[in-house]
Amino acid sequence: MQCLHDLARLASSTRREGYRITARVLTRIDDHRNMARFYKLDVQPAFFGWSLGKEWERLGRAGTVRIELHETRGNADIALISKWTEKQKSGYR
Repeated sequence: MQCLHDLARLASSTRREGYRITARVLTRIDDHRNMARFYKLDVQPAFFGWSLGKEWERLGRAGTVRIELHETRGNADIALISKWTEKQKSGYR
């Protein structure tokens, strides 16, 4: 939960400075399970609001991409924070 508070504080401070974080890449590497994965989250403007792009796959490969549409930038940022927190709980860093 502390991570969520830190991210919210970071997002609000960058907003005041006139820019926002738009992309985050998380990785999960476990040599014992032969696992090396990435998960990328990216907020971008879209024709009808804002989009949250999610891409994931093994490191070194092109990823699977899914896009969620949101009416406002704030809603897209909240979705990014929620997914980022969820992935950190499952072992991504």
